[in-house]
Amino acid sequence: MSALNTLFYFVPKDAAGNYLNPGQMLTPSASFTVTRSHCEQAGGDVSLTIVAQD
Repeated sequence: MSALNTLFYFVPKDAAGNYLNPGQMLTPSASFTVTRSHCEQAGGDVSLTIVAQD
């Protein structure tokens, strides 16, 4: 498989470890954007876990 075709799972979380996109985190994609809405929902701090799809 080519690295150019690799998809990823993006999992944004707040400081307490709560998921900010539970409906989308199981859908692989090529990119992800942390939005102002994520930051507001998280109360400021957002962490992003990125895992490559098999």
